[in-house]
Amino acid sequence: MSNYSITINGVTREVTLLKKDNTRVSFLLDGNRHEVEIATNIIPSSTTISTPQLAPASSPSLSASPASGEIVAPMPGVIVSVDVSEGDTVTAGQKLCVMEAMKMENNITATVSGSIEKICISPGEEVQNRQLLIKIS
Repeated sequence: MSNYSITINGVTREVTLLKKDNTRVSFLLDGNRHEVEIATNIIPSSTTISTPQLAPASSPSLSASPASGEIVAPMPGVIVSVDVSEGDTVTAGQKLCVMEAMKMENNITATVSGSIEKICISPGEEVQNRQLLIKIS
């Protein structure tokens, strides 16, 4: 087992690598075991990708583009929980809801500080890629 620091959406987290082979990686994050599939179309390390909400399925937090108060689904999935209510004040990086996608639970976080203007989802609801989940003003 090896320990690594990873940065996702500007937040650095500690992970423990459990197992890695040609198709899968298993690791511990916050005491929870996660397993991700390795993509076969690897992009050279010198390439910079600027894609909102693109992170491993096991990522602890996914969010919309940094300047946006519109929080959208990073991929198709099912809403597990909604952790805020309309009118709540939130800060950037705060968990808003949990979405299950590809057999992994993902914390969806606020990209900006503000007030929850509208919640467009409920627990158990299936959502599509880029579907509006929560609007912050």
